[in-house]
Amino acid sequence: MRLKIFITTCVCTAALLLLSIPFVMRNAPPEEASQSDKAKHGILMLSIFGGAAMITVAAAGGAVLLIRKVRREYFEKQADNLQGLVEGTLRDHAKKKQD
Repeated sequence: MRLKIFITTCVCTAALLLLSIPFVMRNAPPEEASQSDKAKHGILMLSIFGGAAMITVAAAGGAVLLIRKVRREYFEKQADNLQGLVEGTLRDHAKKKQD
């Protein structure tokens, strides 16, 4: 359950970061601004986009872990179901032989 919450949080955070880019772009320094102002804005944009990218990679990694866990549970349940089916069939055959 915690893994699902982690993945959902990562996806929502990355989406919010990407949606914030137009608002940050609106406050871009004018062309005649100093080089340091432009550099600061560039670093801010790079930080937002890089953060969104890293969070998306973390969400993808969490999704891989979740898929592995669900797949393992599926195969365990499949083995239990097959064992129950075989045992039920053996009991039915034993009853028929007794009758």
